[in-house]
Amino acid sequence: MTDSRFDFLEIGDARPPRRSVTSAPATVLAPPEDSVEAPPLRLRVAEAFGVGGTHSGEFASPRGLCLDREQNLFIADSYNHRIQRISPQGDVAPLGRRGRGSGEFLNPIGVAVDAENRIYVLENGNCRIQVLSPEGEPLGCFGKHGTGPTQFQSPTSLCLAPDGTLFVADSQSRRITVWTRYGELVSVLAESSTGGALFRSPQAVHVGPSGWVYVADRFLHCVMAFSPSLQLQQTFGSIGIGRGQFAEPQDLFELPDGHLLIAEAGNHRLQLLDPKRRSVQLVEAVPDQGNLKSPSGLTMSPDGGAYVSDTGNHRIVRLELERVSEE
Repeated sequence: MTDSRFDFLEIGDARPPRRSVTSAPATVLAPPEDSVEAPPLRLRVAEAFGVGGTHSGEFASPRGLCLDREQNLFIADSYNHRIQRISPQGDVAPLGRRGRGSGEFLNPIGVAVDAENRIYVLENGNCRIQVLSPEGEPLGCFGKHGTGPTQFQSPTSLCLAPDGTLFVADSQSRRITVWTRYGELVSVLAESSTGGALFRSPQAVHVGPSGWVYVADRFLHCVMAFSPSLQLQQTFGSIGIGRGQFAEPQDLFELPDGHLLIAEAGNHRLQLLDPKRRSVQLVEAVPDQGNLKSPSGLTMSPDGGAYVSDTGNHRIVRLELERVSEE
């Protein structure tokens, strides 16, 4: 197993116990019977870190995750009402505190960092997006509780596209809203081509390297894929425990080659789909440290590392993405 930034994670005056695991591969599902292709990728659980608590490096229902260009990991520590930033060297910097004022948070649920290292925090409790400087100082905010097009009822996911556009999933309003990074509303995605409701409870939104926009609907138990112009192209998944089925998908991430990684809170697992939307792997546990419990946040680094918020266990799990050699 490769060395990790968290070998030297410091909390207070004491170094926390290392929670690395053996590099045994996660459970791999057999490919569909009509396919003889070996899955080109696999996930390997590398380590888990964090415990429930209120100190730096401890979590209370962690949710959204992101990495900046310097590979600092940002964690929406939802029930601690703060963002935690962990540097590649393992230094922990909590940002914010509980409240409704500037620089204060109420149940932060999503976080993103732009090319200038400005930090965007989506608050479920305050129904707004706050913008912070790289040092964590408040720069402004937009959005508030309500049903209007620039308001939120229960925002659940924040995604920053490569061009700086912000996408927000609002589960109760049953829509995706698109914003400039300055808080100007660009468009609203809510209705199908026939004028009916498109979503039942959009839980996560993600813009992949392909430019496609993916939405995970928690109560429809499916994923919808939209073109860059926001035209629906594909819907896949149904409720269930089998491969290719989902139960309350909470977040998703597209890899450069088209694979999709999906976090399922209802099935307490991660599922890896190939570009043809076939399930090739499940991850359900951290070896020797127990099963996942309501995983809900995902992010990936350019070198193939993946992080998931194991929300019910109040910890973060790091995975490695590896190519499967062809015999």
